[in-house]
Amino acid sequence: MAPRLIRLPQQAYESWPVEAQDYFWTLTPDRKALFFRLRDTDRLTLLAMDEAGRAEAWTMIESRTATPPTESATPAPEEEPGPG
Repeated sequence: MAPRLIRLPQQAYESWPVEAQDYFWTLTPDRKALFFRLRDTDRLTLLAMDEAGRAEAWTMIESRTATPPTESATPAPEEEPGPG
């Protein structure tokens, strides 16, 4: 398997379509940080939405990132008592 290339923020930004770059500058600082974390397909989907759809999508994105991950449904194994 080939190693994944990690893009620096500037490189990632420059790879976006002009519409995405322009939209980025309309966002709040918190949303800018989240926008960087989106996959390219999600970013393009967001751009294709009308304002009402974007507002709803941002609400969902922000709620998902604000909620800490839930604990696994499988409990951790208990340690067996040692000798003695």
